[in-house]
Amino acid sequence: MPVALEFINVLIRRDAIEQKVQGGWRQFTDGSNSPGGIRWHDDYLFRTGAMSPAVVEDIVRSFTELGLSDTKIVNGEEHWDDLCVFENMFGASLPCDWLDYDYWLEDRSRRAVRFLVDHSEVVVGLDNWDRETAG
Repeated sequence: MPVALEFINVLIRRDAIEQKVQGGWRQFTDGSNSPGGIRWHDDYLFRTGAMSPAVVEDIVRSFTELGLSDTKIVNGEEHWDDLCVFENMFGASLPCDWLDYDYWLEDRSRRAVRFLVDHSEVVVGLDNWDRETAG
């Protein structure tokens, strides 16, 4: 499912959380191991964010302290790795090879992005987020 976007988003691959963060996906999504404000997720992505670039920097730093990698070098160019900073209006601040940009560009008024291999259309976000049934 695509995840809804707000102002400045921090998106994290679920597989990276499973592999690198102590406690894995379950502990991370229960909120005890995940910094940031309002957050939701689908089967592939975890989303949090803020309105301030300084706060987003702190969120990214917190995630890297948990063991996630923020960036990597691909052919001499910096790319997002386990996580991605994605502005609703402008897209990712660095290339991110695991997000479906075509879906986002197709209709920016939808305010959502999805994982590259995900083809579903139901957007997970604040309007339909249920922490009790998410998993």
